[in-house]
Amino acid sequence: MPADADALVRQLQAIVDRLEIVLGELNEGIVWTDEIGRIQWCNDRFARLLDRTRAQLFDTLLLDVLPLENSDGSSEVERHPVKLALHTEMSATQIYRFRREKGEIVDLEIFWTGLPTLLDTQGALLVLRSRNKEISYCVPTRDALEGSTLYSILAEHSTDWICRQTLDGVLIYASPACQRLLGLNPEQAIGRSAFDLYHPDDAATIRQFYDRIARDPETPLTLSHRIRHDSEYYLWFETTFNAVRNPYGQVREVISVSRDVTDRLSYQKTLQRNEKRFRVLIENITDAILILDSRGLLRYVSPSAERLLGYASEAYVGQAPIQFVSEDDTNTVKRVFRRVLRRKGRCEYLVEFGVRHSDGRRLVFEATMTNLLDEPAIEGIVVNCHDITERKQAELQLRYDALHDALTGLPNRTLFMERLAQSIAQKKRHPDYNFAVLYLDLDRFKAVNDSLGHIAGDRLLVEVAKRLKSQIRYDDTVARLSGDEFAILLQDVTLEASAHQLADRLQRSLQDPLELNYQEVFVTASIGIVMASDLYHTPSDVLRDADTAMYRAKQLGKARQELFDTSMSQNNLKLLKLGVDLRHALDRRELELYYQPIVALESGQISGFEALLRWNHNELGCISPEEFIPIAEETGAIVPLGWWILDEACRQMQRWRKLFPEKSLVVCVNLSGRQFSQPSLVDRVAQTLAETKLEAKFLKLEITETTIVENAATVMETLQQFKHMGVQLSIDDFGTGYSSLSRLRSFPIDTLKIDKSFVRTMDVDRENLEITKSIVMLGQSLDISTIAEGVETPTHLAELRQLGCQYAQGYLFSRPVPAAKVNEIVASNPKW
Repeated sequence: MPADADALVRQLQAIVDRLEIVLGELNEGIVWTDEIGRIQWCNDRFARLLDRTRAQLFDTLLLDVLPLENSDGSSEVERHPVKLALHTEMSATQIYRFRREKGEIVDLEIFWTGLPTLLDTQGALLVLRSRNKEISYCVPTRDALEGSTLYSILAEHSTDWICRQTLDGVLIYASPACQRLLGLNPEQAIGRSAFDLYHPDDAATIRQFYDRIARDPETPLTLSHRIRHDSEYYLWFETTFNAVRNPYGQVREVISVSRDVTDRLSYQKTLQRNEKRFRVLIENITDAILILDSRGLLRYVSPSAERLLGYASEAYVGQAPIQFVSEDDTNTVKRVFRRVLRRKGRCEYLVEFGVRHSDGRRLVFEATMTNLLDEPAIEGIVVNCHDITERKQAELQLRYDALHDALTGLPNRTLFMERLAQSIAQKKRHPDYNFAVLYLDLDRFKAVNDSLGHIAGDRLLVEVAKRLKSQIRYDDTVARLSGDEFAILLQDVTLEASAHQLADRLQRSLQDPLELNYQEVFVTASIGIVMASDLYHTPSDVLRDADTAMYRAKQLGKARQELFDTSMSQNNLKLLKLGVDLRHALDRRELELYYQPIVALESGQISGFEALLRWNHNELGCISPEEFIPIAEETGAIVPLGWWILDEACRQMQRWRKLFPEKSLVVCVNLSGRQFSQPSLVDRVAQTLAETKLEAKFLKLEITETTIVENAATVMETLQQFKHMGVQLSIDDFGTGYSSLSRLRSFPIDTLKIDKSFVRTMDVDRENLEITKSIVMLGQSLDISTIAEGVETPTHLAELRQLGCQYAQGYLFSRPVPAAKVNEIVASNPKW
C-alpha cells in the first residue's frame, strides 16, 4: 500500500476515535440509521437508554427497539421520529414517551432530521435528551520472475490475483486466486482480454497506464479500479502494473498484481462518512461542548455554545469560561472543577448554575465535567453544558399554577393553608401576635349560574375577586377556596372590631351592581369570622370554625357576618354525629316506614298510601324527618336510604295486594333530587318491581318541583321511561317552585300534589284559597289529578270537594302509621 494511503487511513481513524470519545461523554443519546431505519451507529448513552449494548443494536430497526408514545398516551407508527425523518424534508424537536422493558417510563426530548439535509447519504439522525491492517504490496521483480520455480510458488500461493498480459491486455496467465476473488476459472481466463473484466469507466485510464509502461518500463504504476466478478457485480482492486522486457530490453508483457480492497475502501468511506457525521453532530447538538486544559482555559468550543450564549466561539479559545458564570455560582463551579481535576476519568455533575448571555439575560445551565486529560484523543476536561432555562421557568410557572386559582388569579386553598399555618406558628412564637380569618360565601350564586349560564357565573366570580382584593392590605391574603367560597387572612389584627369593619367594607364593595348578559346582578355574601387563639394548632381547625360561622350567618338570613363561638361547634358536632349514626341506622334496624292514607274525595274511601320514613334512634329516641332528611341529603346517605324505602314500600304493597285483592291501592314513594340524578334510577325501579312482583301501575313515584327544574335537561327522558313501564308519576309540593308551570304540559305527569302550606290556611287566607283553586283548575285543564296535603279539618275537606279536588291526605283522615296499623284501617273500610 502506498505510504500516503496508510497515512490517510490512520488519520481518519484517529479523528473518528477522538469524536467517538467526545460523543460518548454526551448526556444525549445519538443514533443514525440507513435509508430504511436500521441503526448504523449510536453512542453509549443511547445504548444504555435501551438497556442494551451498541453491538446488539447495530443493524436493528430503530422502530423495533425504540417504540414511542405521544404526550397524550397514543402511539402512531407513522408519526415516529425516524419515519418523519426518512420521509419528510424537515427537522424538529418533539416530546415523546418511551416505556423501557422493565416498565419504567422515560419522557424524551428528541431532535430528528433526515441525513440528506446534512450529508450526501440516505438515513435519519436522532438526538435524544439522555480494523486497519497495514497492507504491503509484493510486486515480483524481473529477476524473480525469470526463475520459474520461485515464480510458481509466488503465483500459485499468493492471495492476490497475479496475471500476465500482452500490451493489448490479452491474458497470458492468471493465478488461482482468480477463482476465489472473481469466480473465474484461471484456465478459462487465458486468451480473454482483461478489458472485458475492467469497468468501462476505468478502461481508458488503464490503457494509458499500458502506454506509460511501454515508454517507461522501469517505473511500476498502481491504480485503484473495478473488476467484474463472474456473478456480474464489480469489486474494487488495487493493481500494480510492472513491465516485463525481453533480452533486448523491449517491453513484451505486463505483469499485474491485483489486491481486493473493496472492504478497505468501504471502511475508508465509512470512516470519512462517520467523521463528517460526528462533526455534523457536534455542530448541531443542542448542548454546548467545551474542552478545557488543566488550568481551566478553553481549548475547544462547539458552535452550539455560540447559539446558546451569543458569544463568538473562536474568540474565546484560550480564555477562562468562568467569566460567563454568574457571581453567585462562581465558587461552586470552581470547586467542582478542582474536584474533577484531582482524579483522572472522574465525572462530576453540576446541578444548576447561572450563565450570562451576551444580551445580558441570565440563563440556567446544568453540566457534567469529565476528566479525559490522559485520553490521547482529547487531552482535556470535557464539559457538556445543557440549557435548562425554559425548564426552570416552566417549574416556576407550574408552582404558581399549583398555588393559584386559574379563573381569578387569587391564591388557592393550598397556598392559603400554607400562609395560615405560618400565622399559627407565629402566634405560638409570639403570643402578642394576632390574626383573623374571614370565610365568605356568595348568596344565591347558584341562581346566577342556572339562569344566566356558567360563563356569566365565572365573570361574577372574577369581579368579586377584584373587589375583595381591593379591600385588603398588602400583607393580607384573599383566596378562592372553591366554587363561590373565598377566605381572607388578616395579619396582625389586634381587635375583633377590625375584622368586623373589614367584613362591612366587603359587603359594601359587593353592593354595586354588576352587568351580566345585559342584566344587572346584585350579589351579597355571608361571612364567618374567626379570631386567633392559642387553642388552634392546624389551619384546618381555623377554617372549620370560620366555615361554621359562615353557615350560621346564612341561617340567620344571609348578607351578614357572624363571629364564631363554641356553641356553633357543639351544634355542628351534633349534626355530624347524627350523620354518622344515620349511616348505621339501617344495620341497627332503627328505620321504619310509616304510611299515611290518601282518600278519594268522590267516594270518601282510601285509594292508597304515602310511604314516610321514621327514625327511632337507640339513644336519642324518635328524630324528626325535618332534622335528619336534610342531613341525609347533604351527606349523600339519602341515596341508599331511598333504595331501601323503594324496596320496602313495594314489598309491603304486594302484601296488601294479596290481603285486599278487591282494593286498587297505590303506594306513593318520594324520590330525592340525588336519587333522580342517578344514571341507574330507571333500571333500579324496574329491578325492584321484578323482585317484589308488584305491578308497575300500583307504584306512584313523587318528585319535587325543584328536582324537575334543576334536572330539566334529562328529566323528560327519565319520566318517559317510567311512563312506558306503567309507573305513575306525581309532582310533590306543587306551587312552591317557580318555573315548572309553563312547562308542565310537556311532562307525562299523572298527579299534582298541592303543598300543605296552601291547604292548611285556605279557610282563613283568601290568597291561598285562590292558589289552591288555580292548581285544581290547572290539573283539570291538563287532565291531571290533584291531591291536597295537610287536610286537618272538615272545613278543608268541604272546600276541596267544592273546588273539584280528587284526592286528599292529612291528619283529618289519619296520621302516618306503621304497616300493621294500616291492615286494621283498610280492613275497617272507613269512609269520609
